[in-house]
Amino acid sequence: MKQALSSRMKHLLAAAAVYVLFQFILPAPAPITRAGMGVVGIFFATLWLWCTEGSGWPSLLYVGMLGTTGVCSAADLFAKTWGNSMVPFLVACFILNAIMSKTGLTRRIALWFITRPFCQGKPWRILFMFFLALMIVVLVCTCSPIIVLFMALAEEIFQLTGYKKGDEIGKAVMVGILFVGNMSMALTPISHVLVTMVFDYIEADFGLVISYGQYMAMMLPVGILLFMVFWLMFRYLMKPEVGRLAELDIEALRASVPRMNKRERVVAAAYALVIVVWLCPDLFNAVGLTAVGGFMKRLGTGVPALVAAGLLCGITVDGEPIITMQEANKGVAWNSVYIMTAVMGSAYIFGLEGCGVTAWIMQTMEPLLGGMPAMLFVLCVTAFIMMMTNFLSNTLTASMYTVFIPIAMTIAGVNPIALAMIIAGGCNISMATPSCSPSGGLPSGAGWTPVSYQMKWGWPLVAAYTVILAVVAYPLGCLIFSR
Repeated sequence: MKQALSSRMKHLLAAAAVYVLFQFILPAPAPITRAGMGVVGIFFATLWLWCTEGSGWPSLLYVGMLGTTGVCSAADLFAKTWGNSMVPFLVACFILNAIMSKTGLTRRIALWFITRPFCQGKPWRILFMFFLALMIVVLVCTCSPIIVLFMALAEEIFQLTGYKKGDEIGKAVMVGILFVGNMSMALTPISHVLVTMVFDYIEADFGLVISYGQYMAMMLPVGILLFMVFWLMFRYLMKPEVGRLAELDIEALRASVPRMNKRERVVAAAYALVIVVWLCPDLFNAVGLTAVGGFMKRLGTGVPALVAAGLLCGITVDGEPIITMQEANKGVAWNSVYIMTAVMGSAYIFGLEGCGVTAWIMQTMEPLLGGMPAMLFVLCVTAFIMMMTNFLSNTLTASMYTVFIPIAMTIAGVNPIALAMIIAGGCNISMATPSCSPSGGLPSGAGWTPVSYQMKWGWPLVAAYTVILAVVAYPLGCLIFSR
């Protein structure tokens, strides 16, 4: 404990030194103000603490410290952090995912795929259906708890077939779960808070409301291509030895899943209704039911999720609650909530005239990027986003919208909305390093996959996905979001 305290004090002192350097010593290059230099110092100091101490208490400290700079009022700051609708949306999605996991609904869906009769005795079919199930589940859930669930399911399969830690298949499958899980986060806005965060940015900047259907029309076809690239790499390049999977007793796995009970049916119905409200406003409007479609659209993303989470926490089945609030709160990754408030506060406060940071970034980067051909600019932005999110926070990467979209609007031929969609999706595709996301260290941390193996296959996949986003997803987005 003494050593841990000593280490934390060193990290805090280093952060304090960074803050003092920017706030009181370094000159402020115009148009950054002295207060703006303090904001920059707080940001870099907190970035250090995020890397060394995690994302929980440093994020709380960060928001409080921003209030000391005087760049904006405390009321405005909190309105743009804790008062933003993204925070309750994120909490509600975590609770909904916890409820699905507790009732066994998620495991039921996963096992349904790999226990199809045509998988019996066919190792590669079993693995293909396993990863396909993972992708489909993550389309409607946040990935970290689903990755944990599928890793546990994979371990169960390995025990049934005699595989152990250190075997090639264990390394490949466990890191493959990470690859597919995080890739799938880019494909829909459902329970994927960073995608909807970019939607909020677009509405504020352009007055344009992006529907779930529009985003999915752009990203789901691309998702099929992303999944096939992963599968081809897994099957023909990683190609682990899979022979013993032919002995997997499909019937025994199927028998381990009891019949669907009342709790699962209630949860499935509630979550399905939430998804309908998220996805179908445009559909109802198109068939003339504008009152229904308009009502759904006015609810936004947070209200349906909060209502469903609240109801499911309050409903009892056979005299027992589906989930207690204590269990629901344990299912919330509170560090993710704290870092969301911090980063969204950054995006707001950096853009203020009294801060000057965004103006300085524009002045500095526009001469470098402004003269680029449109597609080269898109490729450079996509590569930057993919590189950044594979080292640092996904949420911090999503906030790069505030840097690149203003520049994109000055370049002829660049569609800023389509590019924003690339940022929204790309910031979720973090897989190549243990520090890339909350789930990034799970395969190595559990002792299944060496970090070197994760990076060996993760970075080529990131490179391939970068090209696909830039040359396939972006043109498709230009068609959907034509100006």
